[in-house]
Amino acid sequence: MKLTRIVSKVAEGGILSTVKLKSTNLRLLRLFNSHRPLLTKELQLQGIQILDDLEPIHTEEELRLYLQYYFGSKVNVSELLRDHPRIYKRVAKIGAHEQIITSWGFEVVYNGRYTDAQLDKELAEAAVNGTVRRLRRELYNAIRYRASKQGVTLQAWIKAKGYTYSPDLADIKAKVVPLRDSGLSFSKIADELGISSSAAHKFYHQQKDN
Repeated sequence: MKLTRIVSKVAEGGILSTVKLKSTNLRLLRLFNSHRPLLTKELQLQGIQILDDLEPIHTEEELRLYLQYYFGSKVNVSELLRDHPRIYKRVAKIGAHEQIITSWGFEVVYNGRYTDAQLDKELAEAAVNGTVRRLRRELYNAIRYRASKQGVTLQAWIKAKGYTYSPDLADIKAKVVPLRDSGLSFSKIADELGISSSAAHKFYHQQKDN
């Protein structure tokens, strides 16, 4: 069917978006809607799926297709919230974004934030024979944030992942000042870094006095 061939040219990545069809040619959209059952069947035989994003997206299959069309294999959840807030909310009704979107076969990323998979990967790379001695500040802060959300120390969080956190002296000294300046007490800093409170106090003032 000639109309099928014309409509198929609007498809991208094996998906035909009705929003794209409308913006490309409104008359073509009307023709498509007039012959939708037949065209849908013929397009599916060509491996083309229909995303009717002119209508509200509700089902999980519709959401999965929407994400595939607009993001490909890698879904940036920060951009999903910013540019597609309704879809973001639909996914939220099902469950945690990262968990749900990953279960649909996508890779999940955020702007300026680690995913669970990325965090696990970088932690594994930082470990040597099961012991983590140095953590980049960005990675350290990301792990500390996750640990605080769970109500545990950074050391306990890393231990739960199967590693021992035993930072070397240079790494400890580099982290004492920013931790103290963020409002943590010396006893909390000691818990975070696995040192005594007096050592945390000593290292802080050594750094500040230099």
